[in-house]
Amino acid sequence: MVDHRSLDFLNRLTFSIKDNTTQEGGFDWKAACVDAGIISLITFFTGIGTLVNVDALSCNSLFVLLAACGSEFMGILAMKRGLIATHNDKK
Repeated sequence: MVDHRSLDFLNRLTFSIKDNTTQEGGFDWKAACVDAGIISLITFFTGIGTLVNVDALSCNSLFVLLAACGSEFMGILAMKRGLIATHNDKK
């Protein structure tokens, strides 16, 4: 049985892709880096937990995880900067 209240909660979650501007109208790099860092760290700690749980933690797997988190960090910065068009931008 599906709990419709939890589905309603998921519909209210939003992720601000763009509009990181300062009061002067410039791009807010600090806020964008913090946002990208938070999301990348969630991925990192989830990946570490998964690797430890399946007993697959090694130097190679750690390097792959770090590369994935770094790519995610840069991708989020690119989206927030407007370098990558999102679904909402194509309207």
